[in-house]
Amino acid sequence: MGQQKVELIELFRKGLVKIDIAFHVVAALLLLTACGFILYYALLNAVHPSRDSIIHLVNDVLLALIILELLWTVIRFLKKQKFILGPFLAIGIIAAVRRILPGTIKIQTVQR
Repeated sequence: MGQQKVELIELFRKGLVKIDIAFHVVAALLLLTACGFILYYALLNAVHPSRDSIIHLVNDVLLALIILELLWTVIRFLKKQKFILGPFLAIGIIAAVRRILPGTIKIQTVQR
């Protein structure tokens, strides 16, 4: 009876791990798709340059970098590599710069 319970628990655990991996793969695909769309819109901003579109271009590229850092973290999980904090520090710095960008647009338009 005890051996069957252990086998059942182990089977349940393996099933949950497979579901977790499947969700991580779906999340990685969605992150890659989102990054593709963001870079497409960044390319549109680059084709028709103006002061505001260049700021939006930089903003879009920084957002794409954040998504790629998250994607890299998911890939490391799927490869069963150890967790590191470096990408999250990069995400924090990039997010701070993105937060500053809208303020630069307002400051530049007010000074004129």
